[in-house]
Amino acid sequence: MPALLSLALRNVVRNLRRLAPMMFSIVLIFALLVAGNAVLETTVESLYRLYARHITGDLSVSAKVDSNFTIFGSDQLLVGQYLVQPTLLDYPELKRRTEALPEVRAAAGLISSAARVKVGGRNRDVTVFGVDFDEYFRLVPDFQLTSGELPEPGQGGVIVSEGLWKDPVGKKALLASSTGRHFTLREVPVTGTIDYPVRDEILDNLVLVDADTARALNGYLYGAQDAQLLSPEEQEALTGDIGALFGDSGGDPFSTGAADDAVSTDSRAVVDDTAASAHDETAGADQPSAGEEDTIDPFAIFDDNSRSDSADTPAQTDSPPTGDPADPKSQTNSNSQTDSTPRIDSAERTDQSDGDPALASAPSEVDSGAWNFLLVSLRDRGAAEGVVSSLEETGFRDQTGYLIRDWSRSVGGNAMLARYLQLLFNLGLLFVSFGAVIIAANALLLSILERTREIGTLRALGAGRARVALLIGLETLIVVFGSALAGILLGFFGVQWLNEAGIVIENRYIQLLFGGEPLRGNMSGQIVLNHLFAGLLLAALSMLYPLKRALEISPVEAMAE
Repeated sequence: MPALLSLALRNVVRNLRRLAPMMFSIVLIFALLVAGNAVLETTVESLYRLYARHITGDLSVSAKVDSNFTIFGSDQLLVGQYLVQPTLLDYPELKRRTEALPEVRAAAGLISSAARVKVGGRNRDVTVFGVDFDEYFRLVPDFQLTSGELPEPGQGGVIVSEGLWKDPVGKKALLASSTGRHFTLREVPVTGTIDYPVRDEILDNLVLVDADTARALNGYLYGAQDAQLLSPEEQEALTGDIGALFGDSGGDPFSTGAADDAVSTDSRAVVDDTAASAHDETAGADQPSAGEEDTIDPFAIFDDNSRSDSADTPAQTDSPPTGDPADPKSQTNSNSQTDSTPRIDSAERTDQSDGDPALASAPSEVDSGAWNFLLVSLRDRGAAEGVVSSLEETGFRDQTGYLIRDWSRSVGGNAMLARYLQLLFNLGLLFVSFGAVIIAANALLLSILERTREIGTLRALGAGRARVALLIGLETLIVVFGSALAGILLGFFGVQWLNEAGIVIENRYIQLLFGGEPLRGNMSGQIVLNHLFAGLLLAALSMLYPLKRALEISPVEAMAE
């Protein structure tokens, strides 16, 4: 063995000039593989800290449907349409069984919605997460308020991203959502602000609200203080012609006729209080003429240039008042509004009954079991597969309508990007590695052909096929595996330099991949072992044809040369 090893080293040194380009390419390939995978591994870890420890936990359970929903909404590219997510079946039992597992640290429900939010005169389209704040903050340990406080239990409130609005704490937030021909308005106080480690459009436009407000935005709220019984006259109207219910508005639910002549078309004689309060408060207001085609725009109150701003600022006019000066009630301004915008502003107040005892005594029943997701935080993230198996064994599986996903698939988008990049990176270098195999095989074959007489002499002196194969194998290991090992070491030192340099990339999209942290690489033992195995595989593939050709050399052939 020592003699064969010495002979193999001598042959490599003698053919070093021919083998050098191939060896250099292998060193470079493995250095890039190691450094790239170390950096991408850090990217996955950074995204885990950003999302799993600030937003989602380790796992999520949701309803299994044909459409693909993440916690941020539907992945389908539907222009002008918002898809309301389905709710979980038997949520209390699911939560109870999940929390009973010893691997689970905490669990919390989440309702995903979307709304237009107006705070202090400025509006934004945002993603809304409805949560039980106490449960949610136990789920995500790295989540901290930058100002303000959590809403009181049982009280409405919203927490917004820091920088989205100037000094929002203590102000009122008006949330509006629209699904089909129906819209919902809710007004809740801003109680606090949050700040995520990175600046991202999705995270900046994320707000947290109490669960009941989110249920109302998604239409999961039945009864409670947000629904009122119809009067007998209104119930009688529901039994009449549906077309007449909307008057001349052509069926537009936001037309003036619809707002004044009917409150709801719900066959159960229950209406949303936003429409009811709008109807009650404007019963004595100035009404438009019968032929006026005035309509209610549910989002007009968010347009800073629209007439809805008059609700905050009284109209100023130079026109003299008209009417009897002795009767203040008869005085009107020539520019006073007769459109329906004030009716929408009155709908901001969702808790008014105008003294009607029938409305004041409306039943209070909230569908508290309506949740889109159950988020799960684990004591050890490595126990995720075991927890999934345990839940599936208890009946919460795909076949029964439950979808269990890890944190990255629950978030989608950016969270999956790092995994895709890692896959594409390795696939690209895999093709380069096949090229290196071909180069290495050709270089070794040329070396063997030049040593035909030497190999034939060894066979003539009694060296068997096994000894010749061992010699070729040692040469291949020295050239190919040695180059791969040198590349791994070079990549390791490159990663160490990168970690010490603390390079911070200003690009916000690249910052998101690294969770707002400096560019770093994680040189784990698993990465080293994977690349050592890849080096051995590359050496084995490179020696197949050269070895076959060497074993075909006979002493007679060598003497002929």
